[in-house]
Amino acid sequence: MISQCWKKRECHYSRPEKSVSLLILHGFMGYNALRYIAKNIYREGISIEAPLLPGHGECAKNLNKVTNDAWIQTAESHFNQLKKESKYVFIMGYSLGTLLALDLARHNHVDGLILLSTALIFPDSSKIHHLIEEESRPLIPLHEIFDKNDSQRLKSYKKFPIVGFREVYKLSQSVKHQLENVKAPLLAFQGAKDTLTPPENLEYLTQHVGSKYIETYLLKNSNHRLAKGPERHEIIKKSINFIHHQITLKKEEHNV
Repeated sequence: MISQCWKKRECHYSRPEKSVSLLILHGFMGYNALRYIAKNIYREGISIEAPLLPGHGECAKNLNKVTNDAWIQTAESHFNQLKKESKYVFIMGYSLGTLLALDLARHNHVDGLILLSTALIFPDSSKIHHLIEEESRPLIPLHEIFDKNDSQRLKSYKKFPIVGFREVYKLSQSVKHQLENVKAPLLAFQGAKDTLTPPENLEYLTQHVGSKYIETYLLKNSNHRLAKGPERHEIIKKSINFIHHQITLKKEEHNV
């Protein structure tokens, strides 16, 4: 059974037994990016819960009214509900969603994390510092941030909400200092051509996270928009295999 309203868009791809569930947390301004991946994972017998984070699915200025606490509370609420309904709960996060997934995992038992375009480290560039420090304009035209032909440029908004982005940055700094408390098995993908959350995120993640099981993949033909990139089918395949493998390991541990 599929119920969908993901243009104000939450996705619920639900199975009656709901033994295995995947909570999908989207990126900043990128609420529509993971729908294709969600559908394909659902076909493998996995229920999907993909909430719309506060401030998204509306005009850009509304993202300037939301704090990262609101995103955290939404993620926690949906996660806690899935824990009541499902035997196994995994989390997939994209960009901002990776931060929320890691934050959840540092103080909850999660059966596995799947991270796409981890956003712990941003480029050391004048553009990023400008975004963080900008005070006079809460909304900045996208052409001041992205080149016209940059395929990472978001098409759903014409302006970039600076105040909202500052909340993303604050959350990234908070999560960075808590990574050792994340113990969940981890699968992470990063695009080699990502100029928004660069490939160095993979190395930083593996060096600081507390997980014992870690798989990482640097996708050579992809940029930040992994979910719509040329290697998205590889992400789907490896994500499904990861979920099934972790469930098998847990069953084996239980039988020992």
